[in-house]
Amino acid sequence: MNYLKIISSNLIILLLLSSCLEITARLTFPEFKHHIFSKNKSMNLTYHDGDFHGYQIRKPSLEPYKAKSLPLIIIVGDSISGGYGTAYEDIWWEKLRRILKISDKNYEIISISAYGNNIGDAVEAINKISKNTHIEIEKIIYQFNFNDIMPFQKNDLKNLNKPKSLNDNFFNLITKWRYKYFNHSVFLRTMQHYGGKFIRQTSGTCVERDMHALGPYTWSYGSISREDESELYWDSFKRNIISMKRSSEALNADFEIFISPVLYDIDTRGIHQHYNYLNYDFSCATIEPRKEIISIAQSSNIKIYDPAIELKRSFEARIKEGNFSPYFFAGDDNHFTPLASSYVAEHIASEWDQ
Repeated sequence: MNYLKIISSNLIILLLLSSCLEITARLTFPEFKHHIFSKNKSMNLTYHDGDFHGYQIRKPSLEPYKAKSLPLIIIVGDSISGGYGTAYEDIWWEKLRRILKISDKNYEIISISAYGNNIGDAVEAINKISKNTHIEIEKIIYQFNFNDIMPFQKNDLKNLNKPKSLNDNFFNLITKWRYKYFNHSVFLRTMQHYGGKFIRQTSGTCVERDMHALGPYTWSYGSISREDESELYWDSFKRNIISMKRSSEALNADFEIFISPVLYDIDTRGIHQHYNYLNYDFSCATIEPRKEIISIAQSSNIKIYDPAIELKRSFEARIKEGNFSPYFFAGDDNHFTPLASSYVAEHIASEWDQ
């Protein structure tokens, strides 16, 4: 009986301690609520996958996807265009479709995009699309992300830094379980956030920090420790852009580029919560990626949409007025919020026929 009392007492103490930690975390870090991901959840928002000629697409409901008798625009990108943390109605390209419709420019817009995709995945998708000559496409828009330039594709990233002794399926199962169940706890989600900072080198010289100095932007910004590699990957990027344009032309479709802004383009004051918490050092950069991609586009006669200036203008106006609203999710320098999506859509719509 004494053992039962001791066990029961310890369990009660553990439960009370866990409850206190969770309540404290929810009061202190409310921005980490609802960071839940599963097969059909993104930031705890429901999404529905559909099928477009064998490609996974985002659709607005459970109803099967049905093609519309409208000019077709295809977006090729990553989780940003997949609608990360965003309801279908708030995705930038769906907002764009509605804005264009107001001006009697009616299109069907489909996004072939997924988490972790980069330039290599985009090339592969467009090459496959170009072989389906029965698909009539008016325009293909490649959503460029500043982390697209790297020596890996999505499938490679799954194995990057993974312990060799672990079974792949088991590792993936644990990761998915953590996103789906652990993240219901704000305390555990907060621990993951700060744990990510703990395992990275957040101080030191550019060379000492190596890829930790610029993280996923190492090659697009040409970090000093990877300068030679970066030049090679930029050359490869240029060839891939030309390849995508040619594949689009084979379909009689225009090829255009949308430069997806990052937090550091918009918030130069560090107002967002957990701003640059990994301490990326952009003084380590040897390349100005925006200038590079614009130069590539101009030399290849490719239209570019770059909403960064407009987003920064609107962000600064809100700050001046005293009405800050986040343009990016907490602790995230890459995925913009539904509010920023509106400005992105407005900018692209304003330059649609120019």
